[in-house]
Amino acid sequence: MGLDPTVRRLFETARGHHRAGDLSRAEALYREVLAAQPDHADALHMLGLAALQAGRFPTARAHLASSIALAPRLAEAHNHLGLTLQALRQPDAAEAAFRQALALKRRFAPAWLNLGNLMALTSRPAEAAEAYRHALAVEPRNAAAHANFAKLLAASGKPADAEAHYRAALRSAPDAAIHTALAALLHRDGRPAEAVEHYRQASALAPRSATAAMNLAIGLRDAGRAREAAHAAATAHTLAPGDPAVRSLLADCLMVLEPTGDDTTLAAYLTRALAEGWARPQLLAPAALGLLRADPDPKGLFALEGVAEPDAALADWLRRDTALPGPLTMLLFVVLGAAVIADRATERFLSALRRSALRLCATGATVGTLGLGLLCGLADQAWLTEYAWAETDAEAAELAALEQRTAAARAGGGGPAPEWLAVLASYRGLGALPDAGALLDLSWPAALARCLTRQIAEPAQEAVLQAGLPRLTVIRDATSESVRAQYEANPYPRWTGSVLDLPSAGVHAVLRGALPGLVLDGDGPPAPEILVAGCGTGQHPIETARRFANSRVLAVDLSLASLGYAARKTREAGIATITYAQADIVELGALERRFDVIEAMGVLHHLEDPERGWRALSGLLRPGGFMKLGLYSAAARAPIARARAQIASGGYGRSPAEIRRFRRDMPALLDPEAVANLLASPDFYSISGCRDLLFHACEHPFTLPRIARALDALDLRFLGFELPAAVGPQGAARRDLAAWDAFERDHPDAFRAMYQFWVRAVGA
Repeated sequence: MGLDPTVRRLFETARGHHRAGDLSRAEALYREVLAAQPDHADALHMLGLAALQAGRFPTARAHLASSIALAPRLAEAHNHLGLTLQALRQPDAAEAAFRQALALKRRFAPAWLNLGNLMALTSRPAEAAEAYRHALAVEPRNAAAHANFAKLLAASGKPADAEAHYRAALRSAPDAAIHTALAALLHRDGRPAEAVEHYRQASALAPRSATAAMNLAIGLRDAGRAREAAHAAATAHTLAPGDPAVRSLLADCLMVLEPTGDDTTLAAYLTRALAEGWARPQLLAPAALGLLRADPDPKGLFALEGVAEPDAALADWLRRDTALPGPLTMLLFVVLGAAVIADRATERFLSALRRSALRLCATGATVGTLGLGLLCGLADQAWLTEYAWAETDAEAAELAALEQRTAAARAGGGGPAPEWLAVLASYRGLGALPDAGALLDLSWPAALARCLTRQIAEPAQEAVLQAGLPRLTVIRDATSESVRAQYEANPYPRWTGSVLDLPSAGVHAVLRGALPGLVLDGDGPPAPEILVAGCGTGQHPIETARRFANSRVLAVDLSLASLGYAARKTREAGIATITYAQADIVELGALERRFDVIEAMGVLHHLEDPERGWRALSGLLRPGGFMKLGLYSAAARAPIARARAQIASGGYGRSPAEIRRFRRDMPALLDPEAVANLLASPDFYSISGCRDLLFHACEHPFTLPRIARALDALDLRFLGFELPAAVGPQGAARRDLAAWDAFERDHPDAFRAMYQFWVRAVGA
């Protein structure tokens, strides 16, 4: 470098701006230096570094090459040229530059570190480890070298050595990313409590990072600290309210809340999760019920639980008139309208409230805004259960009298009292009233208007939609006709609310997420064609359409009533990529269309010949396509099979009245284990669910050897079960059905929620 003091001062000023992060000012001054002294190698070097830091890699390469041409022994320039060439995806040239830097300056820790990173990136772990050791020999407190070496060691199956290097890195430089990496290592090693402390420190160091808050929430959740996990997830939601992954995580944490009713913040989030579709409402309902039952307010509604006939206390509650319900009251109203309350004691409590409300209507009790909201909530819950609650003879008489008063009020030209309609709606669907559609033309309070929409307007919309649906196949199989009739009478499940806001991805990415350890290259078909066989009321195909990016979905079912429900919910969700049609799976073999993905969840075991239906579906799969199946496990289903046999001996039919009779008689009819098993199932608490669970027209549970035989016959390859990675056989055995069969023999309840697994065509 020349000795001109002006140039020297100008260069040092440029370096000062560079160190301060003002790259544009620094570059301008470097150019002034070069204008005065074109052979200023250091200025060219620093100009190249600034371009590298700004992401202008071709420019950086040109400046650095010019600097090296003027000063070939400038090791730092060779090092920065290596980084530039690596960014330009020229790994061989980058390696040569790093090694040249080290030839010029053997004790050059940054070059050793960069070489190690490049070796790790290009799958040369032994050379990467050697380079990291050299870097640390020169700079024992180099945090980046420790952290990157730790990452390499963890990937090489040496968690203890990796942990030691992560801790050394943190002693040198407390850093959020290093805390997170160490926490993840401890988490995988089954040490969630230790992991949580590092997730917490990462979050403290990066308080505006939603990812750090999410990691902390996951660690706390897995450590069994559900309430803290929910608050951490709520923090992540505050930082990234539009991220569906954050909402999904918060919903997961809310599902496992301890029953404490004094946390209004979490009650408000749970209300939003139910109302906005952050998870299936049925999964969130137990947490909501726990918060409501733990309400410390002596005037809270659940303070009445256990009171046999709560007329007087309920009358006081019904008189409440405020436009702003508290968080727990709002949660109550939302959960009553969003999910079936799957709890026997709560069912009895709610039916007692309904009974008292009916009696109070006869006395002309005053009903305020909150009171009407409660009555409409009871109506919503009864509608969701399809009026499964027991009803006394006295109620039937009082209900008949209320129906007569309502009819008289309508005949007189005036509208009936809103509370009358709300109470009627909690016993019978309002669509059965004479000229029910006329009620929609009148002005009602908001809560009742929503109730009328649900019970009158929406079923009318479904009838119109199902009339226009195509019929892809005939239905001539006798069992298929019986199953169709069941679901025409009782579409299942009856669900409400928003659809899940799922992050979408390519087919291969979805499969990799569902089956940890599965190796699939690329993203799969760019616009996948998907068949959902046995789509029910639409939850499944809507979630599938959301999950698979750029997909087109054909969803078929036997039941037009179910398809009409599904079409309405799909239209509400604004999804235009799903086509619904009536079809029998066993007749689908004649369909000319082929699919990249076929999903048949909870369907094949209801066919008279499940393998025949499976064969028809596999023939519709494109080469290399995937199939997801859900089949009942004979082992997990054994208690249900015993209950079905006991029910059959009692002579119960399949009508709603007979199912109500069975639900009333069940404690005396079945053994205590069977009773407990049924009470734990959400399906027990609705007519359609109970019919699907216990009174189905046809059911053929599977065993894993039977599945294995079917896969062999159909040339399908088993990919894995959708189960947490810690459950079941490990490693390669997770792809071995014989290993899973041995596991199920030791854990007969493992597949209580069905065998849910993926397969692929052999040779794909």
